[in-house]
Amino acid sequence: MSLVSLLVAMALALICLVTALHAWRAVVVGSRSTGSAARFTGTASGLEVQLAKLLPAAGWGIGGGSSNPGGTLNQHLVLLANATLSGTNGLSGSQQTLSATAHAGNAIVWATAIDGSLACSALISRASQGLQMLGPKPCTTALSALGSSWDEVVTLVPQGVFPDLAFSVGTAECWPYGGPLKRSSASVQVSGVRDTLSAVCLPNIRG
Repeated sequence: MSLVSLLVAMALALICLVTALHAWRAVVVGSRSTGSAARFTGTASGLEVQLAKLLPAAGWGIGGGSSNPGGTLNQHLVLLANATLSGTNGLSGSQQTLSATAHAGNAIVWATAIDGSLACSALISRASQGLQMLGPKPCTTALSALGSSWDEVVTLVPQGVFPDLAFSVGTAECWPYGGPLKRSSASVQVSGVRDTLSAVCLPNIRG
């Protein structure tokens, strides 16, 4: 065996090794990307289901004895921009005046009377904390729930899974799950997940 043939064999072996390493790296990176995309899609789908269950409760049971039952915008449904939680879990922010024109914010508060007594819940999205649900807690209106402490704070989506989420609230002729019964009601969309999630109709908040 000559020195030349040995060097040629080593060069061929090195080329094969480098090719194999590149192929292995491509497989690993592709697998990680596929796994991350699958987790992202799964989390987004789960969030969409959660929102479709949580938000339509807004205004439920309010004004049941009146000719036009349901809650009202800016009283039983409140949208906040630049919302924050204090060290004692007090919710504050810049209240957006809701109307037919959509307004955006990072926190939404709603009142409901499912068990006969008014209670408020809230969702707040912050880059440093992810998406968190507050409450429920006793209240008189959604406005009254601002500022005071929330005892229950649950993280729905951890920090870093999505960029900053935004709630866009307006009105629409709608009914949950696309049903045939429609009325002018509040409508909520969430952006920042995968483009914009399907709008959630709040039939118990009058538009």
